[in-house]
Amino acid sequence: MTAGGGGSRTAVFHSRSLQFSALFAALRELVKDDGSRHIIIFQTDGDEAPTLRDQPDAGDYVWNMPRRNYGLGDIYAAAQRSNAMIYTIIPSERLLGLSPADLLSRGRLMLERMERARFSSERDYENYIDAHPMSDAKVRLFTARFASGQDAARRVAELTGGWAGYLERPEEASSIYQDILSDMNRRYVIGYYPVDTGASGRGMRLRHLKVTVKAHPEYILRGRDSYLPPD
Repeated sequence: MTAGGGGSRTAVFHSRSLQFSALFAALRELVKDDGSRHIIIFQTDGDEAPTLRDQPDAGDYVWNMPRRNYGLGDIYAAAQRSNAMIYTIIPSERLLGLSPADLLSRGRLMLERMERARFSSERDYENYIDAHPMSDAKVRLFTARFASGQDAARRVAELTGGWAGYLERPEEASSIYQDILSDMNRRYVIGYYPVDTGASGRGMRLRHLKVTVKAHPEYILRGRDSYLPPD
């Protein structure tokens, strides 16, 4: 988070971190179709997502960054085309699944904390807030952007058969990584020959999967429910 230049700090600039960009690069350049089972731990609060090409315009006081020349759709497709499994860790308060009132309250606390960190004294912060009141509309805009980023971070993990966890307090890190390790040790690799053997590549349609345990419909399995054939 970086404040604007000059003496008057009138903007909060987020998305200085490029985690989605790094993930996209890793999926395209590091994850190879060589039979290896790649594991990616993707840690992000989702703040870069609103700057991606296919997202709603984020040219407001919260995100003042150039638009990327790729979108979430491109990242999702790269994840589905890869053989990688992604586990997402979101180091932030959970914003998904909250009631509108709880979302507004939690978003206000997050925004207050971020804006307060920009000033060296409480007096400077209070002077800024007097000049730039924290309206409900401002908080809703902020939380909507962050919630969409968290949803994107969750979605990219689920597309690969992984899952997302929230790291809301430092002491939770050990438990989250233990859960990831346990999950990795209980995975199976299942292969099959598709009935549709047409040419693969970017023109190939998305393939859908459903895996069940015979005679045990009550078992819940976690894994990919679709994939794109490799290029």
